[in-house]
Amino acid sequence: MRLKLKIWMVIVFGSCYYLTAQNNPLNMNALYTADPTARNWGDGKLWLYTSHDVPCMASYSAMNDWHVFSSENGTDWVDFGSVLSLDKLNQKGWEVYNAWAPDCVYIEGYYYFYFPVKGMKDKEWKIGVASSKKPQGPFENPKVLVSNWGIDPNVFVDDDGKAYLYCQFKMGELNEDMITVKEETIVELKDVAPIPYSHFEGPFVFKRHNKYYYLCSSEGYKRLIYYMSDLPLGPWEYKGTLMAPDEKPAENNHCSVVKYKGKWVLFYHQKECNKARKICADYLEFNEDGTIQQVVRTEKGIQF
Repeated sequence: MRLKLKIWMVIVFGSCYYLTAQNNPLNMNALYTADPTARNWGDGKLWLYTSHDVPCMASYSAMNDWHVFSSENGTDWVDFGSVLSLDKLNQKGWEVYNAWAPDCVYIEGYYYFYFPVKGMKDKEWKIGVASSKKPQGPFENPKVLVSNWGIDPNVFVDDDGKAYLYCQFKMGELNEDMITVKEETIVELKDVAPIPYSHFEGPFVFKRHNKYYYLCSSEGYKRLIYYMSDLPLGPWEYKGTLMAPDEKPAENNHCSVVKYKGKWVLFYHQKECNKARKICADYLEFNEDGTIQQVVRTEKGIQF
């Protein structure tokens, strides 16, 4: 009887430990979320700005709003709810759909929220920007920043305060107002970076040790790749795969990187049900020459 009890305790407690250690995908209030932009605003929290998938949706056109989350340990997340939606935009006359991958940056007292939407009539992709004095929004006063730059806006603020906008097809420096682009700085991605695969989206730029890193997804949404440069607008040197496709049809595309409590973390998403996705996170390690070690998806994920 004692032997049976010991075996039962090992099974039960062993299982409980495994369950608590499995942090991927992240627990985002049971929501399907994707396209994570991770930020560290220096307030002791991790912040995530995400798109919002309809459960088991059959089309990405079903995406209607954007959410914001925060966490102090990387496992328990607070959902601040919908911070901007297509309904609110269309009430203001935008006539758009496809609430896809967002970004957010902080500068001079304001949080600027960047988002892509597609015009119902002209079918053009537009990059919008709204603002708030709080990291969790809500974000107000939306304006169109650019059109025909593709999807997935990312904004990087350099050490000197200059800000740069990166999208699927183009990049350029923002003016100080954060809502217009310096026309003379705009460059086509194809002119400053070799594109090794047929599909290319989801850029994210960060800086480490005076080197600029340009991350993106490629090969039919399945592979994360990266580039390095000495300048924020390139030219960019292709460095290879950041995260390779695995056995799951997971589409580990659209990533971001943040340094939190001394560790670098890669956030990304994977498919869960039809086209609905959930967010994952794993630690990022660098080689001595500054290149990034290839990341392998884990079930354990991150914890602080």
